[in-house]
This record gives sequence, C-alpha cells and structure tokens, in this order.
Amino acid sequence: MTQEISELLVEGNLRFQWNLLNEAKYVNINRKIPKHPVLILTCMDSRIDIHKIFQLNLGEVLILRNAGNVYSKDIMRSILLAIYEFEIKTILILGHLDCGMTKVNVKNLKQKLPLSLVNNISNRTESPEKDIRIFFKIFDDEIKNIKTQVRFLKEFPDFPKETEIRGMLYDVNTGWVFESKEFEQLESREDFLKSYKKLLMKKHSKLTKFVESLKKEQDELDQLNKIAPLEKCELNHFRNFMRVNTKTLKMASKIFKPKKTINTRIKPVKVCDNEKDFRSLGNLKMEIVVPKCVIPKINVLIPNFKLYYEEELKR
Repeated sequence: MTQEISELLVEGNLRFQWNLLNEAKYVNINRKIPKHPVLILTCMDSRIDIHKIFQLNLGEVLILRNAGNVYSKDIMRSILLAIYEFEIKTILILGHLDCGMTKVNVKNLKQKLPLSLVNNISNRTESPEKDIRIFFKIFDDEIKNIKTQVRFLKEFPDFPKETEIRGMLYDVNTGWVFESKEFEQLESREDFLKSYKKLLMKKHSKLTKFVESLKKEQDELDQLNKIAPLEKCELNHFRNFMRVNTKTLKMASKIFKPKKTINTRIKPVKVCDNEKDFRSLGNLKMEIVVPKCVIPKINVLIPNFKLYYEEELKR
C-alpha cells in the first residue's frame, strides 16, 4: 500500500510538471515570496485547498496547517518567523464547518492509544481523558474555536500590535467563505446554522452583482472586438514609416524634407508594437509650421495623413 501511494504521488508530480510546461505556471524565484503579506492558518483537512478557494497562485501567501487550525508553540514559532522575516502583516485563521476535531470521541481515542503513550500524555494523573483532550486540543464548536484562536494570538505576550488577526469560516459543502464580521455576533455553531439561510442569501446577492459586473466587462470587450481590424498592409505601411526611433526620425526627415523657406517640426510619438497602439495614435497630431502662410498651422490626424516624397512635391 505504501509503495502504491508513493507511486501515485510521484505520478501526480509528473502531471504537475507537465501542467507547468503547458500553462507556464511557476513560482518566480526572483519575486518576493510571499507576494501578499498574508499568512493563513487552517486545518489539515484535505477538503481545504487554499489556492482553489481564494483563486491564488503558488507563492502568493504563506499557509500553515494543523488539526483544527489551533494555536500551539510550534505554530507561534512559525507565525513570529513569518512576521519578522517575511514581513507578514495579516494573519487569517480559517476554520471550517464539519471539522473532524469536533467528532473525536476521547474515550475511543484513549482505547486506540498505546498505554505507554496515554501515560506519557497524562503523566499518570487521575483524569487521563481530560489530559488527552487538552493535549490534542479537541473542541466541540468551530465558531467558538476560531474566536478562541484569534484571542490566543492577540493575547500572546509582546505579540506585534500592528499585525492584523482575523477569523474566517469555510463551508466545505458549498465552498463559501464567511468573514469574521458575518459571524462575530454569533456565539456558537448552532447560532450560525440558524442564521445560515440569511447569510447565504446575502452571499448569493453579492455573487449576482459580481457576475453582472463580469458580464458587463465581457460585453465591452466584445464591442471592441467588433471593430474591424486594420488591413495588414496599412499597418505595415505605418510601421515602416512611423516607428519612432533614431532610424525612423531620420526617415521622416527625408520624407518631409522642405524647401528653404519651410520649417517642418514633427512631434515624436511612441513606438507602435501592435494594432491597439496604432489605433491609439489616431488622437495624436502632427504640426507642420509654414512661415508667412495664410494657414499658419495644419493639424493632421496621424492614421489619415498621406506621405509624399520630395520628388512628388516638386511636381
């Protein structure tokens, strides 16, 4: 069985590497890690995929896990290191509904543990079951547990006051994440479940508005895509004559070479690398100053002006 699991994981890593090659998703080792100054403490429950839940990429946040997303000395060790070495500014404690820690039966667990381990945990006290509960940090209510862990961190001696600590609750059945402000007035999991329908209606209302905004953005993009693209030859013609660099300016000076009584001044424009940039130049103007002329200035929209060579001007 161990060999089968090992092979399964190795094969999974091969698929991961294949996806990296195809999707070009990787962690830029030159980029600051994490990208966001956030650390998430959550449960080891395999149903919780932080990257999927929050649509994050690798390297964007720090993640800590243990049974029940609870405080411990080792968790605090990692949190303090993250704050002072990785400049973490926000700690999120993400609990979840249907947590396995609320279902642990201490008596049954005691029967499964070797006697030597029970004695080591309880130190041969008269209440080994109580000691086991304390050792494994077993709790009965997910809402209360989140609030308790937030309080433990805030009350830790000399914990940096500028670090924000917030609780969140994840529903593994629906995929919704609830912020602390949505359940801070609720005392227990039971209260949360009573208010769940109301909370869910608010969530769906937010989702509806979000989807509508996405649809509006998509409609705007569709409208832009309906604009007829420039002819390839027209775009190439423009690039040949108007790509603004040293070479092009010299070319432009030859094209617009004036007579002695004419002073020509061309405003430089940005380099056009694509059709979008080309279209944006339609609002720019070229000024050709002709002294002692009835019309002292002629403003010409760049995409619509005609280029004449010196030979043509002499005709």
